[in-house]
Amino acid sequence: MLEAPFDHIRLFESQLFPVCASDEHGEALFNLAQPHFPLLNYSRNSYMGRLINRTLTRHSELSFSTFFVSSMSELLKQVALDGCGIAWLPEYAIQQEIRSGQLVVLNRDELVIPIQAYAYRMNTRMNPVAERFWRELRELEIVLS
Repeated sequence: MLEAPFDHIRLFESQLFPVCASDEHGEALFNLAQPHFPLLNYSRNSYMGRLINRTLTRHSELSFSTFFVSSMSELLKQVALDGCGIAWLPEYAIQQEIRSGQLVVLNRDELVIPIQAYAYRMNTRMNPVAERFWRELRELEIVLS
């Protein structure tokens, strides 16, 4: 969809980081090297679920058991904060929890997953309200670049 007859606007880019809750000493409750670590995953048909599952398939050394599944980042974050396992969460959703030490990033650069979001439209004339909305999105894209 990044080619004709479609037009697109990049809305944002971010990254998914593997994180888990911390113990009373600020250490991670889980690690990616432990056998059968509890995985808090997105539903398999969701965009982020497909990205994470592809990464897990490429890294067969990771041994996990899926503990919880949701399509919602905020719900997965809450379950991770409750100390139930490791979740890949978007940077924009966990900044405060990382700063406060509630969540710990499990630093393995090869497991950080880039994500992007786009808005799409057909390259045909739309009604005036839709055209105005698209122009404003385009201006926002320029400001954010």
